[in-house]
Amino acid sequence: SYHPTAPMVETVVNFLMRAALMTSESRETIALAHSCVTLLNDSLQLWPSTPLNFVYLERLNNVPVEKSAATLGIGLDLLNVIADHAFRDVILPNMVRVRRIIVPCLSSDSPSITKGLCSLI
Repeated sequence: SYHPTAPMVETVVNFLMRAALMTSESRETIALAHSCVTLLNDSLQLWPSTPLNFVYLERLNNVPVEKSAATLGIGLDLLNVIADHAFRDVILPNMVRVRRIIVPCLSSDSPSITKGLCSLI
C-alpha cells in the first residue's frame, strides 16, 4: 500500500494552511478556505507529528482587523486546529507569535473573530 513520504505530508499540510489564508480574502473563495481548514484538521489527525510552517500565520500580523475579519477568522480557525493537534509542539514554542495575532483581534466586533477567540481560549 502507498504511504506518502514525510516531505510530501509536510508540503500538503503547509499548503492547506497557506491556501486557507489566501482564499479567505474574497467572498467567492471563502468556502474553499473553510474546506482547507477542515482538510488541515483531517491531515493533522492522520499525521500529527507533521512540522508546521508558522510563517504563514505570522502574515496575519499585517492584516487590519477592521478590513479583513474573514481572513483573521480563518487564521484563528487554523490556530484552533493546530492547538487541538500540536499545542505542545507548535503553539507553546510560538506563544509570542500567537499573542501578536490574538491581541489585535480582541477589539473586534466580528462574529467570526469572536468565535475563533473563544474557541482558542
